[in-house]
Amino acid sequence: DNAPAKVFPSPDPKLLLCITGKYYETKGLAIILETLTKMFVQSKILSMNLCTSQSSSQYLAQVLVPKTAIRLIAKDFNNISLDTTKKIMIDSIEFGLYVHDDDDNTKK
Repeated sequence: DNAPAKVFPSPDPKLLLCITGKYYETKGLAIILETLTKMFVQSKILSMNLCTSQSSSQYLAQVLVPKTAIRLIAKDFNNISLDTTKKIMIDSIEFGLYVHDDDDNTKK
């Protein structure tokens, strides 16, 4: 498929939470996604050659956002190992679900 990469629609925030845990929550992930979009998509650095089987928004959501989140969390904890960081992300899912509950249930 030689169609140009699609920038929108933006990735589903719940998909991003599944990929990155609940450490940053929806608002933090939106900031990461917006920043990466400006850096790589709007500047045209992210090309079809770099994300051949995905749209640019899929590549951002499935590759760049999780990698960025891992690096930021590691930095939050004084540059801990990436393996320890991944464990924090996984552990944050259960904690985030408990503390923040599902936004769909609280905003009715």
